[in-house]
Amino acid sequence: MYDWNTVRDQHIWSPECKILLGLAPDAREDFAYYRSLIHPEDRERVFSLFTEHYRTKTPHEVEYRIVWPDGSLHWLVDQGRFLYDRQGKELHRVGITRETTALKQTEEARAQASAQLRQHQTFLHTILHQMPVGIIIAQAPSGRILSVNEEALCMLGPGLLTYETYEQYGRMGMWYLDGTAYQAEEYPLARAILFGETVKQEVLLQRRADGHLHPLSTNAAPITDPQGQILAGTMTLQDVSGQYALERQKDAFLCQIGHELRTPLTALKGNLQLTERHLQRWLAAHEASLAEEEQRLLQRISRWNEQALRQVNVENRLIENLLDASALQAAELQVSLESRNLVHVVSTVVKDLQTVMPPRTLFCEACEHADVPVMIDDVRIRQVITQYVKNALYAAAERPPILVGISLGEKAAKVWVKDAGPGLACEQQDAIWQRFHSASGLAGSQCPDSSGARLGLYLCRELIRLHRGETGVESAPGKGSTFWFTLPLREALLSPIS
Repeated sequence: MYDWNTVRDQHIWSPECKILLGLAPDAREDFAYYRSLIHPEDRERVFSLFTEHYRTKTPHEVEYRIVWPDGSLHWLVDQGRFLYDRQGKELHRVGITRETTALKQTEEARAQASAQLRQHQTFLHTILHQMPVGIIIAQAPSGRILSVNEEALCMLGPGLLTYETYEQYGRMGMWYLDGTAYQAEEYPLARAILFGETVKQEVLLQRRADGHLHPLSTNAAPITDPQGQILAGTMTLQDVSGQYALERQKDAFLCQIGHELRTPLTALKGNLQLTERHLQRWLAAHEASLAEEEQRLLQRISRWNEQALRQVNVENRLIENLLDASALQAAELQVSLESRNLVHVVSTVVKDLQTVMPPRTLFCEACEHADVPVMIDDVRIRQVITQYVKNALYAAAERPPILVGISLGEKAAKVWVKDAGPGLACEQQDAIWQRFHSASGLAGSQCPDSSGARLGLYLCRELIRLHRGETGVESAPGKGSTFWFTLPLREALLSPIS
């Protein structure tokens, strides 16, 4: 508090007032000192306001800065009024002073933060709308579209901005590569906001106004708070028509090469088989008349012929895989689903493989259910099981046994193949399913066709996908691997969608 007796020009400041001015509580009042404290940029304004209030005889409230002798800056608010006698003569000017430095600093920090936030928002908005890929941001869990950039609007049209729920995503008109339409909850953006799923490079087809299907590569991810609660989801879209066209040309070329290779290979295999049969017949008829050295020579020739035939079979299998992969990419590979007992299918495949594998290498674990009805393409599922077993044999050739089993869930059956091989690191577990992946540097990569173009597990994954199932592997370095796939049970597959 302060009191200025204008008649006597006497100042009285309370101890608290002196402290606010950087003085000791018992220091002498000095108006010249007070005047010198006011910030030079505020001094003229402050005293002009004092003069104006004196002239109008009104209370005043003035905010200004003072600089203490130590150079520190402080904000003060001065509230006061003049007191007059009956004749209107000024007697006193009284008031209070309070410090607002902390409040001012908070306001300045808030203003600075707001300015930075606006700057960041502008920056992010610029990035969002100048990105060469379509970007969509949706609220969780409703699916309401919050933000869309120009690229996404060009791809999907302005109607995208009107979507209020994820159920409306079906209006985008997207299709799987096999020609099946996406359901609303199957869109990558819906899976991100509903289930927290992260989707990477999923290719879908969009039917444009010209009627053509254009491939789009999509990525989607949830946006979460520090507690993991899903707040929103984002999805990117990129037109990959050019890349897709090149892939189709490559697949057509590979398909043509595969057919060209298969023709001479078939002739070679037939000649080797004929050679083997004629050689065995000739040996049976003339073995008694042959010298021991001649017999050994003919036996070596027979073994060489058998080795050549085995290599021809390997090459033939690689070509078949190449043709299947090309058909998959062209969406021309079809499966013919029929009702089968999965237990019988698995046990039959294991028995067939046991006849050609070393003893005590392959075992089939008994299933608690004798009948597991599924709708499958029998030939293709046998192909998948065989590939899984061959992978396990390649990985754990010196660590038998290999176990094959079935476990039953509520709506799906799970077939698994377990080995005691060297196992797989996390990055290997993702790589082995990729088409034409290179396994260089992947110890125990579990791919028997180690020639570089590894298609076996890629074909397995795609064949199971055509059966509406899933594939996967559970593994760790030094702890073996369990490869598995699931198939929907017949009742679940045939029951209507609720």
